[in-house]
Amino acid sequence: MALDLWGEEVVVAAPKKKPRRKEVQPYRKPAYCSENNDIDGWFRENSPQTLAECDDIRKALLKKSQVGNYEASTHHARTGTRLVRVKGPVGNVMIVSAAARKYFNKKLRNLEIRLEVYLKQFGTEQPEFKPRN
Repeated sequence: MALDLWGEEVVVAAPKKKPRRKEVQPYRKPAYCSENNDIDGWFRENSPQTLAECDDIRKALLKKSQVGNYEASTHHARTGTRLVRVKGPVGNVMIVSAAARKYFNKKLRNLEIRLEVYLKQFGTEQPEFKPRN
């Protein structure tokens, strides 16, 4: 029992319970894709070093066959979606949707642009950058 300055009893309401936060479910790969679908990781591991290798990837995707060190093949999932597996010298990546295909092509095009700039500015596609002293 607590009294205020005028001698009246102060009634303190019970605190409200805080709402429980939703438990975050761990990300699960879709059931139709049991392979790696990390496009950024694939480009880190299998990064084409020349414009000819970039062209090999494009031709492999177009023909759905092996060209150079890269191979592309299509698979049909039980859900009715068409998947594309791209194999590189180091690993595979599965392209599972139209958005993933668009992202893969965008990454490949950006890499081609960078290699073209290197070729134009330095005369080689793989210049060596030395740190300044």
